[in-house]
Amino acid sequence: MMDRRQLLALAAAGLGTLPARAQQRLAVPTVGFIGLAKRDASFFEAFEFGLREQGLEPGRTVRIEERNGDGSRDGMRQAIAGLLASGVRVFVTAGDNVAHMVQEQSGDAAIVVASLESLDRAGIAGTLSRPDGNVTGFATFGSELIGKRMELLREILPGLQRLVVVINPTNLNHANRLAASRTAGVTQRIDIIVAEIASPADLEPQLRRARDAGGQAFMFPRDFLFESLRPEIVAATAAVGLPAMYDEGNFVHLGGLISYNPSRPDLFRRSAAYVVKLLAGARPADLPIQQPTKFELVINLKTAKGLGLTIPQSILIRADEVIE
Repeated sequence: MMDRRQLLALAAAGLGTLPARAQQRLAVPTVGFIGLAKRDASFFEAFEFGLREQGLEPGRTVRIEERNGDGSRDGMRQAIAGLLASGVRVFVTAGDNVAHMVQEQSGDAAIVVASLESLDRAGIAGTLSRPDGNVTGFATFGSELIGKRMELLREILPGLQRLVVVINPTNLNHANRLAASRTAGVTQRIDIIVAEIASPADLEPQLRRARDAGGQAFMFPRDFLFESLRPEIVAATAAVGLPAMYDEGNFVHLGGLISYNPSRPDLFRRSAAYVVKLLAGARPADLPIQQPTKFELVINLKTAKGLGLTIPQSILIRADEVIE
């Protein structure tokens, strides 16, 4: 496989007198870029920026085939199958569930996970320093951040005693997230109520049921289905009149109250360096799993006002983005 310098040199030289299509096949490797559900331009643009930082030019010295799921596992499998059929052997993905699906359909494709929550789920049998497989990337440790999210909610809602953790029972990662929520709840003296949403039809009835059971706020983890229902979820939480904490700032931009998470655009930018190494012949097993270095706290003051909440100054001064 050509290294980066060879790719750049061939592109600059025009590959002599080879026909254009042959030049492209020889000089331009293809990377599969897979999002969870609704397209997030900031993720894709950050990845392209990262490639440019590494000396490659998207569309010229590297081609990116982008696919996004439709909120269903079948839709994601079809997207992956299409990329594999077109010859893609290096992927960058938004989560370990996607990585697992790529492995199911192609055991030897190289995969960089920009937001890795579960090593086991992604098929990583080794350690952070030596993944020992065909998956590497950036560990966001979603379960470990739950306690921090609860603390932020308690600052906004000092009387918080009952938190609704919304899960998709078909998402295998959510069992771990729920267990971590219960552990953090014991420490912070917060009771956990569970709302299960496996389809769009479950959304508002389950949120209302949880509210009527005494829930005072919602917490939404990442999920294929939830990503595909961003506007509907924000509207449903507003309809039942409770604040919600999200894993993604996109929900807050749409009217959700608050999110706290590793900066995923930054992780996709950093993922580009690993993709370039893989295109040059490196093995995922030799690329250590890194941790996020940048976190984002996003708050929507308009939503807070609508809920009758005052955001403490201690939170506002820490916020990376305040939507007014």
